[in-house]
Amino acid sequence: SILEDTRNLNDVSENLLQLAKVHSEGTAIAFQPMRLDEALLHTRDAMLRRHPGYHIAFDMEGTPENEESLCVLANEKLLNLALLNLLDNGCKYSPDHRARVRLLIHPEGSLQVEIADNGPGISLEDQQLIFQPFYRSADVRHVKGTGIGLSLVDSILKLHRIGLEIISKEGAGTVFRMNFQPASAQQLPI
Repeated sequence: SILEDTRNLNDVSENLLQLAKVHSEGTAIAFQPMRLDEALLHTRDAMLRRHPGYHIAFDMEGTPENEESLCVLANEKLLNLALLNLLDNGCKYSPDHRARVRLLIHPEGSLQVEIADNGPGISLEDQQLIFQPFYRSADVRHVKGTGIGLSLVDSILKLHRIGLEIISKEGAGTVFRMNFQPASAQQLPI
């Protein structure tokens, strides 16, 4: 119990520090090409090591032209942190602790990542609020959390200029869809 509380406190502290770093440094953060498929597999494996009771399916649709078409410009540590938060939420809010990750490779070169759960869904009202720091919906207050994770995800994705859509139906789960451009089509954030 004490070890779990210590880990939770460490997670909260780390997330708060990263959130402060994103907001204070902004443009001083280094970006480099990284393979999106490898980042997804790495974060999935890290989450499963941390939470052995979680189940995360991974699927890739479409065929990349070459290895470079799977690369995006990113700060690897920050992007992995955003993906970890979304995966953790997906498993945490699903009654069976299952989430699905899909990497979609479109013929024109764009990439999409979908992280889906089969949890309670997010109401339209809550969708407007979930990215505010420390916000927790009354519907999920029984699940451990701090309300920092999605605020951090939002900040990281905005810093990377990654589009985010939420597709949710109450009682039927939620999909967080991120829209990426390959590194060859991206410009570094200013």
